[in-house]
Amino acid sequence: MWVDRGGFDASNQEWKQWKSVPENARKVETYKSDNHYRNFLDSVKSRKPTITPAETAHHSAIPGHLGLISMLEAEDQMGREERSDRGRQGSEQIAHARVSDSLEIGLRLDPEDVRRAVRAALDEDIGSGDVTSEATIPADATATAVMVARQPLVVAGIEFAEVAFSGAKVSRNAKDGESVSKGAKLLTVQGNARTILAGERVALNFVQRLSGVATLTRQFVDAIAGTRAKILDTRKTIPGWRKFEKYAVRRGGGENHRFGLFDMVLIKDNHLAALGGVVGAAVRAARKKFPKLKIEVEADRLEQVRQAADAGADIILLDNMTLDQLREAVALVKGRCKTEASGGVNLRTVRAIAETGVDYISVGALTHSAPAMDIGLDFQG
Repeated sequence: MWVDRGGFDASNQEWKQWKSVPENARKVETYKSDNHYRNFLDSVKSRKPTITPAETAHHSAIPGHLGLISMLEAEDQMGREERSDRGRQGSEQIAHARVSDSLEIGLRLDPEDVRRAVRAALDEDIGSGDVTSEATIPADATATAVMVARQPLVVAGIEFAEVAFSGAKVSRNAKDGESVSKGAKLLTVQGNARTILAGERVALNFVQRLSGVATLTRQFVDAIAGTRAKILDTRKTIPGWRKFEKYAVRRGGGENHRFGLFDMVLIKDNHLAALGGVVGAAVRAARKKFPKLKIEVEADRLEQVRQAADAGADIILLDNMTLDQLREAVALVKGRCKTEASGGVNLRTVRAIAETGVDYISVGALTHSAPAMDIGLDFQG
């Protein structure tokens, strides 16, 4: 290997055959070993010198470490510049890429997101230690426990429970998206009793909450069965849980609306007020800035519906309209764009709303008001 201020290079060729060596390079002695790590450990035991002197190993490692630091610093600098450009220019292409990513969010869970969320929850709950278990349960005690549905529900969040019980053997008895009856087993966990007790509350919190979202979503989906309408969620989610709750909505049979402020243009009443209520101007400005993003316009009057459709909006959000107004809006649009009903939606009203012919019905309650399901973890004899 040779190293200078211009870079470094390496070769397994003989020194004299290595034509790329700079004229001012000098030869260094090499030390051959099939396993330097093993040699080091053996030397610790035997007190004999290592094959490669420590000083040589130290000096040979420096260029690699410095190169790695330089590379990471360069990547960080590029990232800062990219973020700065994004802030100044809006970065349409990045936003479009995020749309593709957001479309997948509700379809699957990122294992790293799950591990990070569960780890944070366990750290919050366990703190410096489970004092009750440490005082009452022998360290080597083992147990078997079963997670049981105590009411009919749609399952969601089993993966979180598996992570919460890391260190124990977990067997799934049900899968996310499955409808189960009261008394159904969701999973079985076997292992160290303290480990199971430490993960119990965190595992139940995730499964109870996400199963609640999936169950309520399924109720809305079943209520409009046979119509053209589809049930959408909203951004009214628990902070930090949006990916998880939107995943649960999909498991319940619903569909995801925009994930955040970045993946769809939604021109609401406050945006229009700032522009003097000119719907067409708002749509044209959004189309010019982000031509690859879908544009939705909120309308609470039929005249706004007509303006939005004429301006080429992709979706019109029909806000708090009566059933007659919804039917008129659908007729006015004439298939030029999609329609979404919002406001005043519950299980008693959703069927009638769907029968007006709208394409979508957004329901904030799916995530902001879903009740936690009654699920328990029962230890076996």
